[in-house]
Amino acid sequence: MVKKAIIPASGLGSRVGDITRVIPKEILPLGRETAIERLVQELKDAGIKEILIVTTANKINFFEEIDSFRKWDCAYLVQDKPDGLAGAIIAGEHWSEEEPFILALPDDFLLGVNPTKKMMEIYQEGYLLGTVNVAPEEVKSYGIVERGVMNEVVHLLEKPSPLTTKSREAIFGRYVLPPEIFKKLEASSGIANGGLTEALENVIVEKGLLEAVNFKELRIDIGSYKGWLTGNNLIEEWAILKD
Repeated sequence: MVKKAIIPASGLGSRVGDITRVIPKEILPLGRETAIERLVQELKDAGIKEILIVTTANKINFFEEIDSFRKWDCAYLVQDKPDGLAGAIIAGEHWSEEEPFILALPDDFLLGVNPTKKMMEIYQEGYLLGTVNVAPEEVKSYGIVERGVMNEVVHLLEKPSPLTTKSREAIFGRYVLPPEIFKKLEASSGIANGGLTEALENVIVEKGLLEAVNFKELRIDIGSYKGWLTGNNLIEEWAILKD
């Protein structure tokens, strides 16, 4: 049973715009709570017992203040400076204690489903990715999953041109990863866009032990200002309908 999760929250959030000079991207509101609150609650509701937030010195006070109010009891690891997605994941190697863990990106959400819970229900071993379908013009913005004739995952492409792949299945920011991922990431360090997709592609090439579950629910990606603004409005509308 997977009981741990790592949240990489040390990035600059520069794609969101000037607002992240004052407020970390993870503290931006999504409906009636902040993004980090929504994510931690998703993990808790899925049965995750231990959560590590990898962050930086200028962000940790925000997280600790919310933590003390929400009584999360998360663990924190402060990086001296942002070191990309791979660096944030590798920083959690000792904390993970050689156990499989959820990797949960704090700028990616689904509306109307707990993706972590669903992935935990079907996970058995190896590597498991969450995916969603995107429009052709969005392919170049995400890691893309290509499947074979038996629906198996055969390739992962990092932000490809839509002209080079027929797939529209994009990796969503939830992963279940075994401890072997740390060595894979160390081998791919320095690669643009964090090296995670490339490290997982190497897993497929070497072992083929990688699966992906495709979600049909609406994705909310707050990695850009437009994505955050749209997502915030959608979540608020969703909350009003539920009330």
